[in-house]
Amino acid sequence: MRHKSACAILMLVAALVMAQEKSAPENPDKDKPTDKPVAPGIALTAESLRLDEGKLLPAHRIPLARLRNGDVEFSMDEQERRKLLEQVARFYAYRLTHENPMYTTPNALREHMDQLAKTVLPFARALELSEDIPPEQTRRVRQYASELARAFVPALLRVLQDPRPIVRINAMRMAYLFAERGIGEIYPVLLYPLEKYPIDASAAHQSERYWAIRGFGELFHAVASNRDPKRIILPPEIVTRAATLIERWLTWAYHLDPALTKTWPPEEQAGWQSFRRAGLRALAHLRRPLLDPANPKTGRVAEIFLQVMKADPAAKFSPQPSLAEQVEAAAGLLALLPDAKGPYQSDYAFHEVGRFVAELITQANADTEGRQPWQFYAALLRARLLEVQSHPAYAKQPYVQKLLPLMIKPLDELTRARDLSKPIDINPLLKFLDNQPPKVTELYVFAPAQP
Repeated sequence: MRHKSACAILMLVAALVMAQEKSAPENPDKDKPTDKPVAPGIALTAESLRLDEGKLLPAHRIPLARLRNGDVEFSMDEQERRKLLEQVARFYAYRLTHENPMYTTPNALREHMDQLAKTVLPFARALELSEDIPPEQTRRVRQYASELARAFVPALLRVLQDPRPIVRINAMRMAYLFAERGIGEIYPVLLYPLEKYPIDASAAHQSERYWAIRGFGELFHAVASNRDPKRIILPPEIVTRAATLIERWLTWAYHLDPALTKTWPPEEQAGWQSFRRAGLRALAHLRRPLLDPANPKTGRVAEIFLQVMKADPAAKFSPQPSLAEQVEAAAGLLALLPDAKGPYQSDYAFHEVGRFVAELITQANADTEGRQPWQFYAALLRARLLEVQSHPAYAKQPYVQKLLPLMIKPLDELTRARDLSKPIDINPLLKFLDNQPPKVTELYVFAPAQP
């Protein structure tokens, strides 16, 4: 499913880039580099931005492997460590900008990325507290990961000045590999496409933004699931800043010009919908009903999830959310954590999710040909509901606790192989929803303003 989504997004980007090129006036010098500056003292040309080659010799790889593994018996001078990691960063970043067309050859690029992931980046599990790994080894691996990311940041930021879109996109893919492992020090690279490009930037810049959003989603997940107070994955202000930028982009992405979106063929629309799903998933990983509790008038994530889940006509979405987006938004609502003193009303949110689950299963019952991936949708929602059932934040939420098994049971049936001619029973769920509505009828209830 994730592979298909990524392919759809790439198809969309390729189509939009081609459309831009076709609509552009003829330029006899199109193969010549432009001299338009993007930063003081830097000319926007492939030649001027091409990095110096970094070489990794066998003599480099041995200490690198020992640093990567957190070898407690290995020591290295601080200055030598820094030089080695800077050399590693140049070696990999160079291959995105040099003359050999590795960056345009999928197999060569995949090999390049795999080598980085398997021989340079640490294992994600090695960064977490584990009974299998001695604390000193974990500390050393974390130090290595932090220093490695800091070495890569300037190299990748320089690559992001390159005029070739595919080069910049692959730089963001490289940053994503760090984020996937919860290495937060890579965040300046992920912030770049979110902050530096206008929200309605070109298709190529939107592709860079896609990897930035996915990267922050991974880091948000690492932040929310971190159980070690000594490990700071992202500074709190960066979490709020990045999440706010993603929320603003999502708001824009759901309200494009209808005159434009109605001309898109189905594959381009599907690509954009998959892109928006990545944004929904990233914010869900953070598990915050409000991005910034100190500023509750903005960043009402639960509101976005609710509107997308219901495909609310009043929201005037363009293009309309796909069923996959609606399910993602429902899963996002289920991921949010309640605060007894906060304005978020989880009872109301879960009641609305219950309505959505009932409608989802009604549609699945009617689809006797299996045209939609119902099992996948049901499995995603069921997994989130089971997490809620065992999460201490919901232990004292009696309304939610009563509703949970009524949603889990039919979803559990939908995840299994079944006779499509026999509908799944949702009457107990509907009876509860009709007869026991929540006491509140709003998603957020704010205290009256003080005079």
